[in-house]
Amino acid sequence: MRQLTKVLLTAGLAVVCVSLVIAQQPRQGFGGGQQVTEATLLSSKKIQEELKLSDADKEKVTKLAEKRREAMKGAFKDGKFDQEAMTKVNEEMKKATDEVVKELKPEQAKRLKQVTLQAALQFSGPRVFTREEVQTELKLNDKQKDLIKTTADDTAKDAQELLKDAGRDQAKRTAANEKVTALNKEATDKITKSFTDDQSKTWKEMLGAKIELTREDVFQGFGGGNFGKDKGPRKDKKKDN
Repeated sequence: MRQLTKVLLTAGLAVVCVSLVIAQQPRQGFGGGQQVTEATLLSSKKIQEELKLSDADKEKVTKLAEKRREAMKGAFKDGKFDQEAMTKVNEEMKKATDEVVKELKPEQAKRLKQVTLQAALQFSGPRVFTREEVQTELKLNDKQKDLIKTTADDTAKDAQELLKDAGRDQAKRTAANEKVTALNKEATDKITKSFTDDQSKTWKEMLGAKIELTREDVFQGFGGGNFGKDKGPRKDKKKDN
């Protein structure tokens, strides 16, 4: 159990770093391609329930979320994040997540991979198909890989333009996100239509039973359930005279 706590802590701190980097980038909205990982989802209460984690493990992960918030305070250097350090953190996060999965029961590890793919498909759209492990398991050919790359790149570009034009106007951002969701669905359908019958069957098995997920369910691992919510135009603070 101590080993599980240790690796979860490492993964948790890594996820914080990922969220900080995303916060520095132009806001793309959840249809624009936010990163979804197994480490992120382990901090989600809904996913913990889906995996049937023990109460002891849930409590430990909750405490890790508190430590992440503290870690965020010292993650920046002069208001900027070290990209080289981020690369190392990503590598450590992958290793730490693998260790976490090893600690899970086989059925829990399998379900975690399934819900991670579902969440990535929902909030990152066609980018999920660019993942090496996904392409390997689906046994995609070069023509399909080229289609995926072109489709994912074009969709991300269109999504970014839509959200950029919407600015911080809440109504416009809501409308833009709806358009991005439609773009993602269109792109995903285009990609999956290129699958053979065997690939379609494999993809269905990779996703598993459908689970309903909200933004808060998925992105609690990014420092809290409020991550990604459109808060509308910023209000200028009143200056004291």
